[in-house]
Parts: sequence; structure tokens; C-alpha cells
Amino acid sequence: MNVIQRFKNALFRPKQARHMSLFARAKNAVLKPQHFWVIAAAEQASLSGLYFNYLLILAAIPAVCALLGMVVVGVGGFTVTGKVPFLFAFLVAFVCYLLSLIMVYVLSLAINALAPSFDGKSDPLRAFKLAAYASTAPLLGGFFGLFPAMSSLSLVCAMYGVALMYLGL
Repeated sequence: MNVIQRFKNALFRPKQARHMSLFARAKNAVLKPQHFWVIAAAEQASLSGLYFNYLLILAAIPAVCALLGMVVVGVGGFTVTGKVPFLFAFLVAFVCYLLSLIMVYVLSLAINALAPSFDGKSDPLRAFKLAAYASTAPLLGGFFGLFPAMSSLSLVCAMYGVALMYLGL
């Protein structure tokens, strides 16, 4: 199955599908974390499945919103605003997209390495699930990138991501 078909399947799953759709999964991870972590712990997942069906799509939100915010709205402070050239904004958004994907994996490596220190069991897949699903709130907070003046509110979403990670442990 090619990447475009996987992308379509992740976004538009039929209601009778056994697994939650991307939107339902993200909504439940943020709004009903206690219930969501029970479901996430029991589900069969793979590293590639989480990347293709969840993270690749979710990590595009902050990148696309930042791109639009820099090009359409502009960046600046106080009384001075300036629009960023498209090519530069695209490069910044692309680098942010890649770094988002890399940092989720690095976070999972750190969780996996530290698990035995806290009387936990080292399990790379469970660590990656925790890192991926706990990153939901910060990635959704990327919507604030549409309005660069409000982008600091994404820090609140990042702090909620830490709380989600705590609940998922």
C-alpha cells in the first residue's frame, strides 16, 4: 500500500472499522486521557503503523500552520510586522516537521532507557506509544502557529503533553 493510500485510510476510516480514526484518537487522547490510555495499552500497534497512521499526519499540523502564519499573517512584535518569503517559510516548516517526528522517537528512546530506573519494564513499543500519544496535545497546539502573535500559547499545550505523559505512565 502506498503512502497516499495509507494517508487516506488514516483520515477517512469507515465507522465500522475496528480501530479509532485519527480524529477520534486525538480527541480522546486530549479530552479523555484516563480512558484513552487503557485502550492504547491494549491495542496492537507497530512503530511504522503509529508513524504512518498517526504521527505523519498530526506532525503536519504545526508545520502547515506555521507556514501559513509566516507567509499570510506575518511575524513581528508590538507594532512592526513583516511577511516572510515563501521559500524561507517552507524551509522552516519542513525542518520543524522533520524535527517533530525525530523528537518523538528520541523521547521514546529516553522513556525506554529510563523505565528500569523507575521499576518499569523496558519495552520500546510501549515507550513509543507513550511518546507518540503524549505528543498529541503539543502537536495540536501547533494551530496557534497560524497567528504568530499567539504561538506562545502552544507552550500551554506542551505542558498538557507532559501531563498526558504522566497519566500514561
